[in-house]
Amino acid sequence: MRKNGRLISFRQYKFTDLFFFALVLGLSELLIFCAFKFWFKTAVDKYYVNFMLALSLTVIMRWGWVGGIYAAADGVILCAVQGGSWQSYIIYIIGNACILSVLLLTKFVGKERLRGKWYLTLAYIVTGWVSVNLGLTCAGAAFGGGFGALAAVNFGFGVYGALSLAAAIAVIMVLRRLDGMFEDQKHYLIRQDKERKERARRDEFGDEPIEIDEESVSILKRWDDGLGK
Repeated sequence: MRKNGRLISFRQYKFTDLFFFALVLGLSELLIFCAFKFWFKTAVDKYYVNFMLALSLTVIMRWGWVGGIYAAADGVILCAVQGGSWQSYIIYIIGNACILSVLLLTKFVGKERLRGKWYLTLAYIVTGWVSVNLGLTCAGAAFGGGFGALAAVNFGFGVYGALSLAAAIAVIMVLRRLDGMFEDQKHYLIRQDKERKERARRDEFGDEPIEIDEESVSILKRWDDGLGK
């Protein structure tokens, strides 16, 4: 397969794609941490926005279960930059990994239907959001936290709360309108190959009209007249 005119293998394509999303995830987490640490110090205790949901759900749509690793990794990064306890690491790894529950939707509803209908895309996002926050709440309660209090924070304006849900909806609704961005990549590459072959077939055999300039028409006419003699 070719990317930007260069021939690469499917493995190289997948590695490059996953590396790109990992880089975006890391940079976004670092940017958010710096923003709340240096610019919005008074807001950090009340509001928080995070792009893990948007990025992990996109990777799951593109490559499947690998997106769960991104979610768990985001929890590790979050705990590291904020100096979390060892319990926090466990809570965020377990809770964030619960995002993989959306694989049930991809299996029984199908990725093409999920990305093709906006309301199914929305259901996919909300399912991931609920799963993560429910997982965080249950894991936190297992370490002695109050279930109700944790749920209020997590589903409210916690790390992956309402603002993070809004960010995920905004990002994914835009991505689904861009060709190949919110799509299973095996399906996308096969579709691209079929479309390329179809275009080549049309160019060769004229399913679409071919434009011919006046000089060529004149030459063809003279040639046709000569055959008729």
